[in-house]
Amino acid sequence: MSTSTAPTNRDLPNKYLVVLKRDADMENHLNWLQQRSKDGSSKCEVIVKFDSIKGYGAKLSGPVLDEIARHPDVMMSMLVGDSVVDD
Repeated sequence: MSTSTAPTNRDLPNKYLVVLKRDADMENHLNWLQQRSKDGSSKCEVIVKFDSIKGYGAKLSGPVLDEIARHPDVMMSMLVGDSVVDD
């Protein structure tokens, strides 16, 4: 029997799973993401890449979150806990 508890803010420190569309170019997308962090208004730190689902786990904050949600390469993004995106 497993028990479930609601996540706390400590469990979800701005770590996101981002899944790209099948025809997206991962390296081009990651280069775009890196450019977003250069102005200092957003935090973008890729922690892990998932080739099997064409996606990545990252620490993200700031305006880049909305930009990712609207980006044509992105199928979905979601806030996840440390168990999915460990650093």
